[in-house]
Amino acid sequence: MNEDLVQRLLEELLESGRSVDDVCAAHPELLKQVRQHWRRLRSVQAKVEELFPAGGGPAAAPHPAPPAIPREPEPRSDADD
Repeated sequence: MNEDLVQRLLEELLESGRSVDDVCAAHPELLKQVRQHWRRLRSVQAKVEELFPAGGGPAAAPHPAPPAIPREPEPRSDADD
């Protein structure tokens, strides 16, 4: 039950931009647990941002499409003449 509530509080933190203390005001007994999860979540977000910068850095640049493979002409048979 507490894990479900912690999950909901974390989702509220992400969506609302409010502080951990504000979100946990009605559930002070979960403050420590939510704070720990929040720190881990923020750490993962920072690592993802480092790997995939939102500002369009080199990691965000699209890769060009590979060149098309040319088709070989079909061999002619003697029956075609």
